[in-house]
Amino acid sequence: MPGRQFVVSREDWSLHRKGEIDRQRHREKVREAIKKNLADIVSEESIIMHD
Repeated sequence: MPGRQFVVSREDWSLHRKGEIDRQRHREKVREAIKKNLADIVSEESIIMHD
């Protein structure tokens, strides 16, 4: 096979999804924090009355 070059490599494909997994975990933590503090958030006057 003259003129042909091949590259053989092994990649850790788990790293390719790490960003997506981290994003989902962060989103879930934010949702849980909002659920736990919803009453405080809704009653916070500075949030409700902001211009």
